Amino acid sequence: MTACGTTSTSHAESNRPVNLNSDPDRIQVNPWSEVITKIQPHEITGKPAATLYVRNIPVLTFIESVDMTGDSNSEIEMGLPGSGLEAKGLRELSSLGSNAIAQMQSENPRDPVSRAEAIASSLNQLRQSNATPEITLDWNGELDEEGYPIRDSYLIKVNGMNLVAIDDEQTRLPDTTNDLAQDAIQATNRLRRLIASASPIAEIANRPQPRPEPEPPTLQAVTPEYLQYQINGMASWYGPGFHGRMSASGEIFDENALTAAHLYLPFGTQVRVTNLDNGNSVVVRINDRGPYTGGRIIDVSAAAAQNLGMINSGVAQVRLDILGSSTTSSAE
Repeated sequence: MTACGTTSTSHAESNRPVNLNSDPDRIQVNPWSEVITKIQPHEITGKPAATLYVRNIPVLTFIESVDMTGDSNSEIEMGLPGSGLEAKGLRELSSLGSNAIAQMQSENPRDPVSRAEAIASSLNQLRQSNATPEITLDWNGELDEEGYPIRDSYLIKVNGMNLVAIDDEQTRLPDTTNDLAQDAIQATNRLRRLIASASPIAEIANRPQPRPEPEPPTLQAVTPEYLQYQINGMASWYGPGFHGRMSASGEIFDENALTAAHLYLPFGTQVRVTNLDNGNSVVVRINDRGPYTGGRIIDVSAAAAQNLGMINSGVAQVRLDILGSSTTSSAE
């Protein structure tokens, strides 16, 4: 294509792959020697794409947007990928360019070749202005209500004016690093080197701090008081003949209280007893020792047996959920 008398080869070498074997970040150039831009159409994962070369170095790759319904006669909004420098800025840089700008703004801003041509035209305008441009990189993403980034996008600027946004989905580094921020830095540094012979940048201006990682939860020390586990086995009940007697804990046994005897659980331990035959459950407090016969794992009071529905059967298959400890009535 020809933009304001500056020759630029468009759609050159369309059947050749993008050359990524050179090391563009080490190339030293005279910024005002002849600049040649090339645009190579190709495909990426089945989508139309175009790569912009500056001095035969791949700098930016544009990928077709999913939305191709844009009005081809609408003005290109600044900050969109491939928008190019705004007309006012180019007039300040060069007396040339009004026709080129009008042409750029009439192109489809979502077509990769049109977007590449717009940037190529802007860069050629810069070369003809015979002034050393300042090429910078700003963060241009979105923040949540708390001021943390929720979407990253990076804006390459020339003398403070928008040139192109690096957003990964539509515009990225040709030999992508798979890190959007690094892609943006490398693309900016290639333009700084090739257009202005400027030193590379390492940081991105205005980049917000990411949301801090949540603090890991503080784990409560596991002690016998908080240790929880389950036991399955047979349960029996007792009451008549023991009511009013002293239990192993020193308490007076009350068959109407929700208590139980266990061989080793500490006195005061809260235990949920579930009758596996009918699903009934009750929470009892260990205040006695036993049972000592029949291979049973717990002996509940008459009141607890009533809740469990095992008065008539005398025994039942149960599950014990060890819940923790309450205040012990006396030493074991």
